[in-house]
Amino acid sequence: MVGDKGKRVKGDDENSEQIDGELVLSIEKLQEIQDELEKINEEASDKVLEIDQKYNEIRKPVYDKRNEVIQSIPDFWLTAFLSHPMLGELLTDEDQKIFKYLDSLDVEDSKDVKSGYSITFNFRPNPFFEDSKLTKTYTFLDEGTKITATSIKWKEGMGLPNGVAREKKGNKRPLPDESFFHWFSDAQHKDVIDEIHDEIADIIKEDLWANPLTYFNNDADEDDEEGKDDDGSEDDEEDDDDNDEEEDSDEEDGQLLIIEPSHLLPIARVITSSPRLPKTARRCYRLPLQAATTPDVVPPLPTHHQSPSRSAANSNLERNLQIRNGGWDKHSSKKKQRLRDELEMGYSSIPTVDLSPFFNLEGDEHGKKEAIETIAKACSEYGFFQIMNHGMPTDLMNKALQLSKTFFQYPHEEKLKSSPGSGGPLPAGYNKQPDHSPDKNEYLLVFPPESSFNVYPENPPELRSVIEEVFSHLVRVGSLLESVINDCLGLPPNFLKEYNHDRSWDFMAALRYFPATERETNGITEHEDGNCITFVFQDEVGGLEVRKDGEWIPVVPAEGKIVVNLADVIQVLSNKRFKSATHRVVRSEGRSRYSFAFFYNLHGEKWVEPLPQFTTAIGESPKYRGFLYKDYQQLRMRNKTHPPSRPEDVIHITHYAIDT
Repeated sequence: MVGDKGKRVKGDDENSEQIDGELVLSIEKLQEIQDELEKINEEASDKVLEIDQKYNEIRKPVYDKRNEVIQSIPDFWLTAFLSHPMLGELLTDEDQKIFKYLDSLDVEDSKDVKSGYSITFNFRPNPFFEDSKLTKTYTFLDEGTKITATSIKWKEGMGLPNGVAREKKGNKRPLPDESFFHWFSDAQHKDVIDEIHDEIADIIKEDLWANPLTYFNNDADEDDEEGKDDDGSEDDEEDDDDNDEEEDSDEEDGQLLIIEPSHLLPIARVITSSPRLPKTARRCYRLPLQAATTPDVVPPLPTHHQSPSRSAANSNLERNLQIRNGGWDKHSSKKKQRLRDELEMGYSSIPTVDLSPFFNLEGDEHGKKEAIETIAKACSEYGFFQIMNHGMPTDLMNKALQLSKTFFQYPHEEKLKSSPGSGGPLPAGYNKQPDHSPDKNEYLLVFPPESSFNVYPENPPELRSVIEEVFSHLVRVGSLLESVINDCLGLPPNFLKEYNHDRSWDFMAALRYFPATERETNGITEHEDGNCITFVFQDEVGGLEVRKDGEWIPVVPAEGKIVVNLADVIQVLSNKRFKSATHRVVRSEGRSRYSFAFFYNLHGEKWVEPLPQFTTAIGESPKYRGFLYKDYQQLRMRNKTHPPSRPEDVIHITHYAIDT
């Protein structure tokens, strides 16, 4: 038996050697095939990056166009962030106040796509920090990711709130508990190179930036309904656990199924993952929801990949975007309600009134009634609103702004040729605020076109005719708004028109506000206007702000819209029933601001005092003593020519207030 056993072992050795040889040959052939696949994958990666580079160039002007439209939508980015189920948790109350000044957001890949990307937040002038642009940059290196960020120049008394970050888990950067700006400033003062992944940056880049309108349009009420089962009860925690297990399973299979709402059709994104290609070589494939949720009909995926860290980030994103019957988790509902509360105090309080019903020859009584109600509410609360379809062509407004910009860019000596003459109620012509004034602007002031006080520049040649055309349009708009305000106050028909029939004291100013400095951002200090009604249109730089309930609300520039604010004369006549708007201009760093302000005024010889309709007729005491308008005008002009050293010495309408 021993001999038989030895023979059997020898035969086994021979067979083993033969099998080993065949195995080696098979492995070598397999390796050759695998090498060939690797080569194809590398070529595919290069092609993907080339396509990315090409389409990044194509996307750029489209993104710019999108940003321009977004800038005309009040609180767009604040709304989108708060509506996002994960990013909304990042914004504290203080962050939300700062985000009211967020003008635009830009996400940009590196030129070669694979080296990294940057996220830039562009802010209007604000009371929190000096910077107009905050950028966080991610550079992918062999040894890890290098993260750098703008060092924020906080204004005096401002800065990061106290707080701690959540404990870091796995390979993700910790989520700051307290503040968006904690996250942003995580790499503010030093370069960070490590292997961990910045989850917030990935969500902003891959989710929010891709389609911010999805989050801006989310509705809290729909969320509440979609967060319930068919029987009306909310999903329980056991269902949540099941969903998490399913998501983990998806990740192990190398795919993630992320379902998001769409205006036209619910869609899904199927995302593949592989360590072979760079982090940026990821692709999403969109298909109808019913197909995406049925495994048998999911089409085969091309060989496009993403890095493990991206896969992990998307896995986390999926866990934060829980699906509830095809909608978002109720998690975001409270954020939406908080957003609504914010909007009630913020931009939504600056209504835009459509004046087209007043030009409709067929008569639009419903539209007129709606406009009058909106204006009456705005005037009684704080005297500020915007108008559209007002009759002045947008092209004319833009041309006026461009010509004024040309004039103000001339050398100072050239502008001085248009210095005011003498005798006018105000210095018509070119003026610049004295150096000791807190207001930092220059302006060209004109009276009605027929006025002998006007001093027009010779250049640019078209400036005079354009200014006169703008002036005529705004006189008509002023007359219309005066009539509407007359009705809002319940005064006899044409009362204000007959009281204020002389248009010779109307005036308009083309203004340039100089760029802000590190120490000074004031363009014009907070004030109320002394006339009847003021109309303003501004360029894209912005900076105009109105105060309501102690909060400063930025007025977002919008092409074709005119800002309207009531002034002191209306406040006095109505015995403070209608408010004279408190406003200011905050300058931007690195950019001048150009605007036109038209002052629908009152003749200097008119007597101003509270009307009996708002005092004796209703048993109320007058809140102001009467005055001759030109006397008040002269006092206000002295504020400009001889600015008091103490702010409390500046003359306001309170100069005539009666203590009660």
